[in-house]
Amino acid sequence: MITKKDWGSRNNFFARIINLIFVLLIIFVFVLFNKNQNNSNFEKNSNYLDTYINFIKENNLKEIDPKIIKQKLKYFEKVRFYKVIDGDTIKVINLNDNKEYKVRLIGVDTPESSYNEKLKRDIKRTHKDENTIISLGLKAKEYTDQILKDQEYLYLEYDVSKYDRYNRILAYVYLESGYMLNLILVLNGYAKVYTIPPNVKHSEIFLKAQSFSRTKNFGLYKYGF
Repeated sequence: MITKKDWGSRNNFFARIINLIFVLLIIFVFVLFNKNQNNSNFEKNSNYLDTYINFIKENNLKEIDPKIIKQKLKYFEKVRFYKVIDGDTIKVINLNDNKEYKVRLIGVDTPESSYNEKLKRDIKRTHKDENTIISLGLKAKEYTDQILKDQEYLYLEYDVSKYDRYNRILAYVYLESGYMLNLILVLNGYAKVYTIPPNVKHSEIFLKAQSFSRTKNFGLYKYGF
């Protein structure tokens, strides 16, 4: 025989289960919304294929046309993409020794996405607070990750110096489609020009791209970059 007390216990149990399911459903919808929102923002802010081509045509930069670069990829070093470390730094796997290497993009700089010594210097240089810089850095990192997440292989073009003082590889990084990642970031407002001689091969192009993205208020410029 089921007593009123038993019914009450059962009702409380089912009520807790229903509440738990409701909470989980809210969390699921929230996560899904944020994911879609991030993808939407990425698509909205990063039609980099069209922007890239239009920029090249407007400035008559045939030497970096993806169609032409795609034919030259065989002369660059082919590597396997591994992961994004920062907006301007990635990790790749060398196809010859199967080892991991850090690659720092030549000629560009994104805000720091974590606390380190460079963040301290950037705080003094930009007069922005730590949280603001890291917030911008995380947006740049996410943008780079969105571009590279479906890339299996990348191609590295070197300049005069191949390594920096931290023993990272310095390179212009190309997608298999022939688009240069360094230029994509500057052109879409997620990196600023950061030229360190003697690696200056594309510095003038980067400066034009920076002026373009700043005028258009692309990417991080909307957040006071």
